[in-house]
Amino acid sequence: MPRKLFSLARSFLIFSVITLVLLEMSLQGIALVVKAGSHRGTAGWQTSNLRILCMGDSHTYGMWVKQEEAWPVELEKQWNASVDQPKVEVINLGFPGTTSTRLLKNLPKALETFKPDFLFVMIGVNDWWHPPVVTEHEPHTWTRVVTSLYHNVRILKFVYMWQRRFYDPSLLEVDQEHRGAELPDEKIAAFDKFIKVDRERRVAEPRAYQVPIQYGDLTFDLGSRHEWTRQTSPVQVLSYSLREIPKVAAAYGVKLVYVNYPYDESHSRRANRLMRRIGREDGVPVFDVTKEFYHACPTGLTRNCPELFVPDNHPSAAGHELAAHQITAQFHALVTENVMDD
Repeated sequence: MPRKLFSLARSFLIFSVITLVLLEMSLQGIALVVKAGSHRGTAGWQTSNLRILCMGDSHTYGMWVKQEEAWPVELEKQWNASVDQPKVEVINLGFPGTTSTRLLKNLPKALETFKPDFLFVMIGVNDWWHPPVVTEHEPHTWTRVVTSLYHNVRILKFVYMWQRRFYDPSLLEVDQEHRGAELPDEKIAAFDKFIKVDRERRVAEPRAYQVPIQYGDLTFDLGSRHEWTRQTSPVQVLSYSLREIPKVAAAYGVKLVYVNYPYDESHSRRANRLMRRIGREDGVPVFDVTKEFYHACPTGLTRNCPELFVPDNHPSAAGHELAAHQITAQFHALVTENVMDD
């Protein structure tokens, strides 16, 4: 009897392996035909929406505008209204005060949790205001192995797609306390108040302020809570982060895009220049939205342009809309140039 059961188990195992191999060969063959033909897909996952994860600071979060007016939300609306396929879903993890090292520290968990196809990053200005934090962002070797299997074995790709469907937007909680809805003339005073409250809150409630974003039981310690006091060159810190972020994205099989700040003066200009240079050197696409703002502002400069910026130089609702329009156009060009793998 045991011998018969062993024989049946062995036969079932052999049959299962052969079936899986034949299924994988069939899926790979279909993929090759689609890739070689005129129906080459423009989505990372042919049967699912493209998922874009946006990370950054208050310029991504949408300081001084309504949640639905921030450029990541506008990007989703504009893209889905103008493009039949693929549709996109955009997740906004931007939060005021976030530095490049804090983003880097939270990046592996964010990519593992949300499993995006694309990562859009607008970051850098807060590196001149807040010291860097200690990062432990190096993905485990096993992460790279699993990612490679997910992206090269068609059967596992379907498993990955199935896992992605468990994302529930209702579980994502982002602290909206600092968004602000004041009239333009009141925003400078409100911003000064925010900075004061922020400083007091970090002293009184350091742990609470360190987790302004939650997804279910998971927390993301984005924002401006200090962990070091050692002074480091902001250019060196930002350069380091901008070179490390692509490594983490690649380990998770996520395509990275840097997005320039709309405002192109002072620290924003320095951050924009670094993103352009490092993006060019490391082969990371950079969506440059700044040029359109120069054209749209009557003075030809992004400063003193109340039509598109509030007094503290964050984009207004119209500024976010214009930024989303530019990002949509440049993302469409990226898609149609077949930069994305199938």
